[in-house]
Amino acid sequence: MLGGVSSLRAVLFRTEEAILVAQYFMAYPTGVEFVLQFMFRTPRSSPRGARMILPPHNEAPEEAMQFGVQYPDGSKWTNTTVWMPRRGDEPPPAPIVFPRGGGGGDRSWRQRFWMWPLPDEGQLTFVVAWPELGIDEQSTVIDTTDLRRAAAEAEVLWED
Repeated sequence: MLGGVSSLRAVLFRTEEAILVAQYFMAYPTGVEFVLQFMFRTPRSSPRGARMILPPHNEAPEEAMQFGVQYPDGSKWTNTTVWMPRRGDEPPPAPIVFPRGGGGGDRSWRQRFWMWPLPDEGQLTFVVAWPELGIDEQSTVIDTTDLRRAAAEAEVLWED
């Protein structure tokens, strides 16, 4: 299936030294893929890449970035409750957000995510805090109308 493209872009935080953006939303009837893009003004001596998003052993050390989403119905996911699917597993209660690949260097890092299920009509809230960078908890809200429109435009490539 080809996903439907959404033009949404949400700045989750911006400082003089760093920015975090959720963008490149690709919507499907079952969920949404998106990219978190970190950009730093100056090179970081020890970029942590995925550790910024998925703390080791599902624990959020005080300096790590804390990231979460809240669906229109109030259900939530955070990066301290990571669930990685395995064949035959029953999914836990929705929502589920998990990484799909990423990469970068000392000034920029991209991480793709799959978010399930497709959010209902309403407001989707991204929440982020990053104590190491002095970012207190803050939230950014997007309307799901464009995601749902894009999901309706997803195209089935082959009927089985």
